[in-house]
Amino acid sequence: MGAGSAAAGAGAAAVGAGDAAVVEASVIAWPGPGAGDAVAGACVTGAMTVSHANDSYFWVVTNFGEMKPEEGYKTQTLMTLIIGIAAMIEIFILSLIF
Repeated sequence: MGAGSAAAGAGAAAVGAGDAAVVEASVIAWPGPGAGDAVAGACVTGAMTVSHANDSYFWVVTNFGEMKPEEGYKTQTLMTLIIGIAAMIEIFILSLIF
């Protein structure tokens, strides 16, 4: 699970697209049939963990929020980091239960 999240985060930072990062991480981290939803959740969470200037989601939020890019870095990037870490912890706990 951690590998999927890390791979997606690295992919999102490298290519700048969360959707491409999800696909990359799924291919890299998928252990095979019967792996469960935790791996998929970790891949999606990792892909959306840090949104910055090379991610279209960053520009949608900053433009509709009428923010300058500097403000987007301080708010959007930080908040997606916090939300992503919280989601990874939640997925980990749920994977222990189910």
